[in-house]
Amino acid sequence: MSFVTRLVDLGNYTEHTPAESRWVRSINVAGIASLAISFSYSLIYALFDLAALWPVVVTNQVWNIGYVAMLRINASGRHRTAARFAVFIGLANTLTPAYFLGVGSGVYLFIVLVPMVGVLLSGPRDTLMRVAVIVVGVIAFVAAPLVFVDAPDVLAGSAAERLLFVSSALGVSLFGAFFSVYYRWLVDQAEAALEDARSVSERLLLNILPGPIAERLKSDETAIADRIDQVTVLFADLVDSTMLAERLPADELVALLDEVFSEFDDLTESHGLEKVATIGDSYFAVAGLDDSTPHHASAAVELALAMRDAVARYEVPGYGNLSVRLGLASGPVVAGVIGKRKFRYDLWGDTVNTASRMQSLGEPGRIHVTAEVQRALNGDYESVARGGIWVKGKGTLETYFLERRTLRSSPDIHEPEPIAG
Repeated sequence: MSFVTRLVDLGNYTEHTPAESRWVRSINVAGIASLAISFSYSLIYALFDLAALWPVVVTNQVWNIGYVAMLRINASGRHRTAARFAVFIGLANTLTPAYFLGVGSGVYLFIVLVPMVGVLLSGPRDTLMRVAVIVVGVIAFVAAPLVFVDAPDVLAGSAAERLLFVSSALGVSLFGAFFSVYYRWLVDQAEAALEDARSVSERLLLNILPGPIAERLKSDETAIADRIDQVTVLFADLVDSTMLAERLPADELVALLDEVFSEFDDLTESHGLEKVATIGDSYFAVAGLDDSTPHHASAAVELALAMRDAVARYEVPGYGNLSVRLGLASGPVVAGVIGKRKFRYDLWGDTVNTASRMQSLGEPGRIHVTAEVQRALNGDYESVARGGIWVKGKGTLETYFLERRTLRSSPDIHEPEPIAG
């Protein structure tokens, strides 16, 4: 870290908020810049005529010591005191040269900076300081030309006086420009950080909610609840995950589940489905929430086939290859967002319950579907009739195991007819 950077960061602590850090750094920047300008003018006065201008040189050095003291006060954590001290010294460091050098020197022009710098250095909610520096600064700037009229004989009417006026005007412009650029940089940094935070929030929101639902939530829609006539719900459950938990250390188990479910996430997105939730070692997704996936049954089956194949590639020493049970059901659902803090998007209805039953009553490595899903696929997938099975809450249902896509079908050239609403 450079010396200047360390100076700018005096009194800036890690526990400070971004606004507090900005405040502390601004006080330091103002102090350092003012010290540099005051010291430079002291040299100019001394080189021009020390014998005649020694009062200005001496008082400038006094104010320079004040700037150093102000930096130390700010470094000690007394930021509000440092800010007010900085404004006082800055005003004094302008009025005293103006008194000794007269209006013609143009030094009084620096007073115009007092309201601007004072407001920028004021602390959070320090309304009193902001009002005070504006009032005092305006009055001082208006009064200075009326009060400080006489210049020393060595300066009065000389080319040096005109040159000093030009240098004062230039100094005011440069200081104002410097501080403006510095604050523009701070604003740009804050806006960039805000945009980064917004992007992170956006990604987190999209990880929790489907895109259209997230947009509705951001538009302050208070109650999000929809009845959707036809969707296909998919449940996938890792087989014998309890045995895995007993064989693997906790960190390895979590890493494995994270890898598997992350691949499921990618597959779900690529097949146009929406992930609803992971529940333990189960994965819950749905196709057909919006009009972008009209052939939701075939989209869900394609995802199920991809999940089955993906899981089979994972091998755990002493356990073997992973396997998954998959269950699918088509029908109406109610969808909505619930909760205030840890809110979540969820689905309810008989279709969800049936899909869950298809998964739990299925077999490892197989895709268990209802007769509604089987009919919607129009024979594009090889299936095995399981016959009637008893499903809690439903009675006896005809269900099927899907094996693979038939040779005559291809998802790239043919889409099955959507299920009739």
